[in-house]
Amino acid sequence: AVNLEARGPGCSEECYSSKLTKLEFLLVNLDGDLFDLVSKFSSDHMAFSEIGRQGRVRASANRFKSRMPASAILFPNGLRCSALFKVTDDDIIFAHDTWDTYSTAAPRIFKHLQLPTQKCLLRTTSFSSSPGFLSSIDDYYVVKEGGDEGSSLVVIETSNNIYTTSAYDACVPQSVFSFVRATVANNLAATPPEWANLFSANASGTYNNQWMILDLNRYHRNNQTLVDDCFWVLEEVPGAIEMRDQTQKLIKDGYWGSYNVAYYEKTRLIAGETEQYGSNVRANIFRSQQGSVTDIASMQRLMALNNNKNHPGWAINARFDLYPSQPDAAGGIDSKVASASSIAAGMTTYARGGPTHDDVDNFCWSDNEELADATAHCAHPQCFKYEWGTFSPASHPSLLGTNQVERAIRRHRRGFPTLQR
Repeated sequence: AVNLEARGPGCSEECYSSKLTKLEFLLVNLDGDLFDLVSKFSSDHMAFSEIGRQGRVRASANRFKSRMPASAILFPNGLRCSALFKVTDDDIIFAHDTWDTYSTAAPRIFKHLQLPTQKCLLRTTSFSSSPGFLSSIDDYYVVKEGGDEGSSLVVIETSNNIYTTSAYDACVPQSVFSFVRATVANNLAATPPEWANLFSANASGTYNNQWMILDLNRYHRNNQTLVDDCFWVLEEVPGAIEMRDQTQKLIKDGYWGSYNVAYYEKTRLIAGETEQYGSNVRANIFRSQQGSVTDIASMQRLMALNNNKNHPGWAINARFDLYPSQPDAAGGIDSKVASASSIAAGMTTYARGGPTHDDVDNFCWSDNEELADATAHCAHPQCFKYEWGTFSPASHPSLLGTNQVERAIRRHRRGFPTLQR
């Protein structure tokens, strides 16, 4: 509520045509949760199902879902994303591709927030995001407390579909939306099990995702070795959350792939998931290609992969616009890659915006007049030709270093009566 109050007036002053109300700012931040709300209420409230991104995605899904396997479709009740955690001899490399309508491919913002919390004097959260969002929604977060011994978490998710509409009967108003729970957990949790338990409180059953939480502090404290409780996986569906330590599976397999298919039996049953977790199209690609990942550059190549000329939607980074029949302005809109070592060195993430173009041509609105006419793309570049960039809070002089913030807070400690070390 405090953030919405603070952001609202400032953002409205920058708008030339109209001012956004608090309700409109709330709807912006409900971007992920609205997918499931639309699915729950659309039969009774058709106008509600056409809100913003949800209406655009629903129209896109209806056009090309007939030629895609169920779990590969950009369904209207969830984002479609790809994520991978890869263990190497001396590092852990992790990555995330956001899939969405190209309407949301720009503008994009990599945000860095520094705030004191009740548990620490400084906590920095870096995340990929969009204008007006208080959270990531993609979701991709790196969270680190001040000091060498402070907690250091990586939080990534991909969405899971709810195929059984009756499951939404478990969604009740007496709950808290996903973006709020994720923000609270990011600000308070020091470990993956803490994050999972905080996020699970008062679950809404909306924006149902598979969340992966990696404890880099625990990894580094044990001489770059994975130990129990380093890596947790949580899945939410209406009325239930399953969460467990998956560190041993990560060690055994050497990787964890996430591609919009539920893993746990309970969440699969409630969601009505029929596709096997290990036999998904992207599961097979990750299984065959993950061995090639040895550093940041090789992970970048894998997360940009789109070399299936017959089915460019069956890729790690989809390009639905490349179908000769019924193309659609949808697919991967970004890639983010980092590692345990790059986060330790300065919370550095390497990211690239726009549809992938390593194996295929750049996406240009000017080359796709029909898609351009049918797809909102205000403030977009004509062509997405971006290369990989480096994103770190250390590159922003407006962000204080750990020692500076700790000294400032100690000097004004009386202004933070609930702050505990």
